[in-house]
Amino acid sequence: MLRGGARAKVAPEPDSLQLLAVTVGKRLFGFDIHEVKEIAPYRAPAGTPRPPNFVEGIVEHKGRLLPVLSLRRRLGLSEPGPGTRPVLLLLAWEGVSLGISVDAATQVMGVRVDELLPAPPQIFGIRAEYVRGVAKLGGRPVVWLATSRLLASAEPITMVE
Repeated sequence: MLRGGARAKVAPEPDSLQLLAVTVGKRLFGFDIHEVKEIAPYRAPAGTPRPPNFVEGIVEHKGRLLPVLSLRRRLGLSEPGPGTRPVLLLLAWEGVSLGISVDAATQVMGVRVDELLPAPPQIFGIRAEYVRGVAKLGGRPVVWLATSRLLASAEPITMVE
């Protein structure tokens, strides 16, 4: 502890990483916390002409227009029932900023690299090239998504619910 009761920030060990665990349907997914800039309440985006089915539209956020993608649609899942209130993850990586709608953001989890499982040929119907690894949270798999690959490709990804 520091003087005055403040706590020192502990830098993550080089052999660990932090993921933001999110839910989509009944599944858990993870995004590298360094790519997540903000978690915001969902607001309906303005439509755009002829987008791929997983692009919801655009939103204005802090003076910038950002495309909003639906992770649920990207994975081929049906729309949630009434009363579901998604959240918007605002991501930035490699000079790209965008929003991704997910059902919920659950927690930031620390993962030791040696406990991270390699991507199997397919998990939850997602091919290995879209997955960076698999962690565990309370005994449940958390699929660490390869954000740039998942969102840069427009090819369909079929996921079994």
